[in-house]
Amino acid sequence: MKRSKIAYPNLIRYSTLLVGLHESGRLTEAVELFECITSKDQILPDVLAYNILVNGFCHGGKVDRADIVTSNVILGGLCREGRVEDALEMLENATDRGF
Repeated sequence: MKRSKIAYPNLIRYSTLLVGLHESGRLTEAVELFECITSKDQILPDVLAYNILVNGFCHGGKVDRADIVTSNVILGGLCREGRVEDALEMLENATDRGF
């Protein structure tokens, strides 16, 4: 009897899809997929996944959106390291600058 090989979603597969969407100019769909990764599938994106989005925003003329994604990466990293006070300070500074 043959075993069925099921390809479960994982970060590597999602990152590959993100690259393909970015390279084909489908940034809106890349963002939707990214949101699905984090909410529905509850997969924690890594630096590569975030950088794919940031790169897409920069090449797509949406640098302001890239700033938001980059800030979210840093805030998340600070919180994961238990540096909540630093994250709050960064958030306050960003709010003061109009983000």
